[in-house]
Amino acid sequence: MGGHAYWYFVPYEHDVQAALDKLRARELAAGRYSPAIRYRAEEGTRSILDIDRIGKTLGFGVAAPLPAKRLTELYDTDRPTHAMVDNHEFFDDIPRGQCVYVIVYVDDKPSELFFAGYSYD
Repeated sequence: MGGHAYWYFVPYEHDVQAALDKLRARELAAGRYSPAIRYRAEEGTRSILDIDRIGKTLGFGVAAPLPAKRLTELYDTDRPTHAMVDNHEFFDDIPRGQCVYVIVYVDDKPSELFFAGYSYD
């Protein structure tokens, strides 16, 4: 069936776990996840709801930072802007059931967090 990509921009918070928790609560309350009735156990919600925590490295249910080296390879900076990361060039770097996040900058100051991942299926 293939994984489904998802992505979100949220306001920057130094506590990335708090930002993730707020995003998950928002998406759950809005009902923006699929499916309501699962067909397979490994299907997941096809949303950020499949991600439980922030970690230093990728893993199932974990959002990890996209490494600064990879950001520099893609954008010639480790402080990308909204427009830079919105092109989704790094989606091939994300395994199924996992998520990365990027700190987005405006005038060299953190402005947003960008979460991007793939569903399990």
